[in-house]
Amino acid sequence: GFTSSVNPILDLSENSYNIRRYTGMANFYLQVKPLKDLSLKTTFSPSFDFTREGSYVGSKADGNYKNNAKAKYDSYHRISYTWDNQINYSKTINNDHQFDVLGLMSAYSYNSELAKIDTEGYSYRYDYFNLGSASKINPPSSAYNRANLLSFAVRANYSYMGRYLLTASY
Repeated sequence: GFTSSVNPILDLSENSYNIRRYTGMANFYLQVKPLKDLSLKTTFSPSFDFTREGSYVGSKADGNYKNNAKAKYDSYHRISYTWDNQINYSKTINNDHQFDVLGLMSAYSYNSELAKIDTEGYSYRYDYFNLGSASKINPPSSAYNRANLLSFAVRANYSYMGRYLLTASY
């Protein structure tokens, strides 16, 4: 007789879910000392994430029984980076006077995009590859985010005989 139990084989064949993701992160570093009292350092750190997600739920799937088959497709892209630069100048005069100057610059950038579409009502099974063949296409949605930040700092130190310290920062 009829039961309310779901046939797991049928349920597996009526559902499809696929996600494809590419993620990367790197860090590049360079430090040079072009002069005796001067050093330069830079660090660049990019990252990215590209994700595509598709799903299909058939009309005989658990939780969707006797309803129209549904499919959706989401796409997400994110790219960001941080770039830091540092300059140091250090000079000692007559072992009594120590001068140190530090300059910093940091740049950050972030961009992301998102697109989504949900559909339903298929006469044939296309999974999420032929969304235009659905009898009902819900309004697609999308989003875009962007953020940028640029920072600077300067610090100067003067030390007399290693006992007295004067500092100025900006």
